[in-house]
Amino acid sequence: MDFTSFSLMMDIFPLIILFVYGYKFKYKPPKYGSDQGLRTAYSTMHEEAWKYGHSFAGNLCLLFGTLETLAVVTKYSIYGFNSPMALDLAVVGVALLFVFLLMPLMNLQIKSVYGSPKDTKKKKK
Repeated sequence: MDFTSFSLMMDIFPLIILFVYGYKFKYKPPKYGSDQGLRTAYSTMHEEAWKYGHSFAGNLCLLFGTLETLAVVTKYSIYGFNSPMALDLAVVGVALLFVFLLMPLMNLQIKSVYGSPKDTKKKKK
């Protein structure tokens, strides 16, 4: 495998992951409490927060996937398959940044809608 096919694979692989998980979380979220979801203190507060958090994460994945697709298409339309290695690494780095931002952004959104887990424990007492 030459560098061109490796570069193309490294551009397409994150896109596939973002779109597949975006669709899965938005339209078919995992069951509440399962090991396959995005388990955080905020998303496991109750089932409604679980569904809302996964729907929000799905929307983020689809948004990030669309932005990443635009970056990859722009890169290939300008440079073709002869893009500089620094640009290839930057595009892959942006995709990784999107993946790492997913859970903190989901937690902030759940916290703004449902409050913190400590607040729900106080309300139950």
